[in-house]
Amino acid sequence: MKSSQEESEFHAYHDFLTGLPNRRYFKEELNKRLMESEQKSIKHVAVLFMDIDRFKDINDTLGHSKGDQLIQLVANRIKACLPPYNSFLTRQGGDEFVVLFSDFPPVEVEKLARKIILDVQQPCYIESDEIVVSISSGLSFYPEHSTNLDTLITYADMAMYASKRQGGNKVMIYHELLNEKQTEKMLIEKRLRKAIQKEAIEVYYQPKVDARHNAIIGVEALVRWNDEELGFVSPEVFIGIAEEMGLIHSLWESVMNIACCQISKWNKMFNQELTLAMNFSPRQFQDSSLLVHEVKAALSSYKLNPESFEMEITESTLLINTQETIKALHELKEYGISISIDDFGTGYSSLSYLKNLPIDCLKIDRSFIMDMNEDDSNRKIIQAIISLSQSLNLNVIAEGVELEYQKDFLLENGCVHMQGYLFSRPLCETGFESLFCSGDDQSID
Repeated sequence: MKSSQEESEFHAYHDFLTGLPNRRYFKEELNKRLMESEQKSIKHVAVLFMDIDRFKDINDTLGHSKGDQLIQLVANRIKACLPPYNSFLTRQGGDEFVVLFSDFPPVEVEKLARKIILDVQQPCYIESDEIVVSISSGLSFYPEHSTNLDTLITYADMAMYASKRQGGNKVMIYHELLNEKQTEKMLIEKRLRKAIQKEAIEVYYQPKVDARHNAIIGVEALVRWNDEELGFVSPEVFIGIAEEMGLIHSLWESVMNIACCQISKWNKMFNQELTLAMNFSPRQFQDSSLLVHEVKAALSSYKLNPESFEMEITESTLLINTQETIKALHELKEYGISISIDDFGTGYSSLSYLKNLPIDCLKIDRSFIMDMNEDDSNRKIIQAIISLSQSLNLNVIAEGVELEYQKDFLLENGCVHMQGYLFSRPLCETGFESLFCSGDDQSID
């Protein structure tokens, strides 16, 4: 039996859940190997940083006990992939693992990293649940990337996050461009935080039309940011950073208040009730009860009819499939809000959620519309989505409509609601008012 002193020393250097060496042990071991490398007794040192993709969502869905079992299972799978010599596996905490390799050529380390990814993503069973997980990985090499211990770890971590941004389930090797991107990301985060505080975020409005009459029936609110230092920053850039840095909710609040206030004014000005559609991030459903409360409060504050408000969510929101998310969607639906699936058909579509969840509308993604002439399968996908929506009594809208033949094809197949450059680009407040008032009966011919 171990003495209490030995036991105490073991726990000081090992992770309680997996029994693997911990962060403290890892740093000492890395330091030792870098010193050996400097003394030329070993040629290569590599750091492989790994993180389980979407672990928080899995943990929230299954519960922490099963989440712990999953951590143990992944640890065992990684361990089984490693050679018994010159590799050192550690758990850094949470769902992060790091492997230290000595005297393996970089190409060999890459092969091992890919083997780990393939083995980890095999289906696993925890009690009655079948779970498929993936991991994102980042690699850095000594002395190629750095001779500093902390920098080497940071670079591997940076490469791992680059893998996550590209969808995960892959290994990325650190390169200098990642450092530049990290610096740029930090600047964007800093400026975005200031823009939200100073209320410098703008909202543009893309008309939604009934294409049978070219009549405006509502708008989609789109966030825009023109920074005095950075210039125009694309939403494709700053929304991802807002999600990653925890700014997405305050950004949404800003857009929600501006858009609700504007629609309230227009409803009085035009004597017509326009619908307002807004995109919601999956991250916002992490506190779904707060989200429901704030949506209701905003609509009430600006005296907007909930039945004229559309919540656009992506299929990835439904993948989380927590009881809280489902409950929130039902509560919003009961309040009168419409729920639309944005970019339908581009994610992990499942017919079960269309049957079991309170979905009102499917939005045909622009990628199918753009290439419908060049690719006959896109036409068939569009027809299938329209047919599916009709059979389930759901509304359907097409985005990205730019050409007359696209509009004609959609109308022929029963899709009457559209948005896109054929009708109008997203417009600022005055631009939208000019467009709305430009024709008889709000026609935009």
